[in-house]
Amino acid sequence: MYLCNACATYMKYTTLISFLVAVLLLAGCYSDNKYISQLDAAEGLLGTAPDSALVLLQEIDSRRLSRADNALYALLLSQARDKCYIDETNDSLINIAVEYYKKDGNIRYRGMAYYYLSRVYENAGNYENALQYSLQAEEALLRTDDYNMLALVYANRADIYQEQYRYKDAIKLKLKAIGYYSKCNNPRNMVYTHLSISRYYTVFNETDSALSQIEQAWHIAQELNNSEILYDVENYLASFYDYNNEPIKALNTLKAAIKQYPEHTPNADDYLLLCRIYYNTGQCDSALYYLDNYYAPLCKTASDHKTLNLFRSDIYKSLNDYENAYKTLHRYQYITTNSGLLEQEKSIPELEKKYQTQILQHKNRALNTRNTALCIISVLIIIIALLFALLYVKQRRLRIAQYEQFSEQLSQSISTMQQRIEDIKQQQLNKQSVEKAVYTDTLNKRIEALQDILELINTNESRPEQCYRKIRSYYSLCSDNKVAFTEEIRLLASLHCPNIVAILQEQYPTLSDEEVNLCCMTVLGFEPNHIRILYNHTHAHSVYSKRTRLRKKLSIEDNENIKDFLENLVSRHK
Repeated sequence: MYLCNACATYMKYTTLISFLVAVLLLAGCYSDNKYISQLDAAEGLLGTAPDSALVLLQEIDSRRLSRADNALYALLLSQARDKCYIDETNDSLINIAVEYYKKDGNIRYRGMAYYYLSRVYENAGNYENALQYSLQAEEALLRTDDYNMLALVYANRADIYQEQYRYKDAIKLKLKAIGYYSKCNNPRNMVYTHLSISRYYTVFNETDSALSQIEQAWHIAQELNNSEILYDVENYLASFYDYNNEPIKALNTLKAAIKQYPEHTPNADDYLLLCRIYYNTGQCDSALYYLDNYYAPLCKTASDHKTLNLFRSDIYKSLNDYENAYKTLHRYQYITTNSGLLEQEKSIPELEKKYQTQILQHKNRALNTRNTALCIISVLIIIIALLFALLYVKQRRLRIAQYEQFSEQLSQSISTMQQRIEDIKQQQLNKQSVEKAVYTDTLNKRIEALQDILELINTNESRPEQCYRKIRSYYSLCSDNKVAFTEEIRLLASLHCPNIVAILQEQYPTLSDEEVNLCCMTVLGFEPNHIRILYNHTHAHSVYSKRTRLRKKLSIEDNENIKDFLENLVSRHK
C-alpha cells in the first residue's frame, strides 16, 4: 500500500517537472511580440533612417528573443552601427548572426552577416580576415538578387585594397560596384563611387581619367537634382583642383558651390578646404579669417584642434608673425602630447582586454585540442582493446574447434593406431628380442594416454569450453615424458631399419630433430594422422606441412613414397 502511494507521488512530481521543462523550452523558442515588431520596424528604417533604427534596436532585450530572432537582432544592430559610422572592432555581436546563418537556409542574411564581420575586421586593421569574409559574403550574395548588398561588398573590398595600396584592383571592384548599384537603381551610391575612383586615378596622376569620373558623378547628380549630392560633387572638384595646384579654379568652384546651394550648411571640412585654397592662392588674411571664425568653432576633437593650430602656425609664418607662429606651434605640440597620453590611457585597458581575450582564446583552443587528442587516444585504446578481445575470442574458438576436430579424429584413429602398434610388437617378438619388445611398451603407454584424453572428451562432450581447459591442463600436467618417448621411437625405428637415425644425420645434416623423428615414425608405418595424434598436434595441417618441408630437404620426387625412400636409403648404406 505504501509502495503504491509512493509510486503515485513520484509519478505526479515527474509529470509536473516534465510540464515545467516543456513550458521553459517553448518559452525559449518564441520571442516577445513587442520585440518582433520592433525588429521589423528597425529593418524597414535601416535604408532611410539608420539612426532611428539604432535607437529602436538598443531598446530590445536580446535575452528575451528566440535563437533565430537573436541572430537577426545581432545582424541588424551591426548594420545600424555601421551605417551610423560607429566603427565596431569586436566581433562578438556579429558572430552570433554568422554562427546561426551559416547553418540556416537564409542565404541573403548569411551574406550580410559575413559582410559586416568583414567590416569589423577591417575596422580592427585585420585586412587578411576582412578579405576572407568579404569573399564569403560575395559567394553567398551572388546566389541572391540583393544587388545593393553585392555592390557594398565590392565597394568595401576596394577600400581594403586601397589600404593595401592596390589601387588598380580597387578601381576594378569599384566599377563592378557601380554596375550593381545601377541594377538596383541606387544613383546616390553611384555618384560617390565615381568620386572614389577619381581619387584613385588622382594618386596615379591620371588627371584626365580622374576628371572623367567626376563628370560622370556630376551627370548622375544632375539627374537626381539633389542639392546635397551636387554640392558634394562640386566640393570634391574644388579639392581636386587644389590637389593639382590649380588654387584659382578650386576657389572659384567652391565659392560657386556655396553660392549655388545656400541650403547646404558647410561643415568643418568645407571651411578647412576653403582656408587651404585661400592659403595656396596667397590670401593668408582670408585664410586666417575663415580659419578663426568658421573652422575653429566647429573643432571638437583633439585631432581637429591639432589641425587648426598647425595650419594657423603655417599661416602666421607666411605673414612673418613668428611670435604667434611659435605660440600656435607650441599649442599644437601640447595638444599632441596630451592627446597622445589620453589615447594611450584609453588604449591600454582596451589592449589589456584584447590580449586577455586572446590569451583565454588561446588557452581554450589548447584545452580543446588536448581534450580532442585525449578523446581520440581513448577511442583508439578502446578500439585496440576490442580488437584484441575479438582476436582472443576468435583464436580461442579456433583452438576449441581444433580440439574438437582432434578428439573426433582421435576416436576414429585410436583403434587403427593400436592395431599398428600390435603389429610392430608382433614383429619384434617374432625376432625373439626382449629388448625390442620393451620399446613397443612406449607406444602402448602413449595409446593409454590418448585413451585417457578420449575419455575426458567424452565426459565433457556437451561443455566444449570446460573440455578445452581440462585437455590443456592434462597436457601441461601429463607425466608422459615426451623426450623419453622420442628417444624410444628412434631406437624402435633403428631396430626396424638399422642405423636409420645415424644415416639420416650423416647424409642430411640440415634435418632438424623433429624431422628425424618424423622419418622414424614414417618407417614404422604410421600414417600422418596417427603421427599428429601421437604428438598431440591439434592443428590438422601441422604434420602435412612438416612432411612437405621434409620431402624438399630429402629431394624426394612427387610420385615417390617417403617410407619407401627411407627404406631404400637404409638398404643402400648396409
